[in-house]
Amino acid sequence: GGGHVQDGVAECSRRVQEQVEILGRNNKDMMRYDVSTSFRGFFWYPPRGFDSWHTDGSLAQGWRIYLIDPDPRVEAGASYLAFKDRASGKFERVSDSASHFNMFEVSATAPLWHAVASEQGHRLSVGIAISDQMAATILHRL
Repeated sequence: GGGHVQDGVAECSRRVQEQVEILGRNNKDMMRYDVSTSFRGFFWYPPRGFDSWHTDGSLAQGWRIYLIDPDPRVEAGASYLAFKDRASGKFERVSDSASHFNMFEVSATAPLWHAVASEQGHRLSVGIAISDQMAATILHRL
């Protein structure tokens, strides 16, 4: 039943948090906050699951990276991140793919409106707060 799924997600979240903490201990200069708060969450979206429009503006400010694992059994574009572009004001959609990540900055002064949806299949994401230095390194390599 549903309780077994929730228990499985909670256990997986605990394991992922442990791995983020190990990563943080080994790379302290790359994590945004102390190791325990660098892990921003483990999120499971079942088929037709979503997170409605929000900004995360009340949360700790800084860069986030979300590692995405969409269901490989469904068509491309079945799960995605939608956002309102800060510069143009246009609404955009980034389709998920295997080994994909989304990176953005959470800012109270320039909120990023975004939503997540999985129209078909399951979608997993792991959020980590990263340092400005790590964000700059990633952006430089793109």
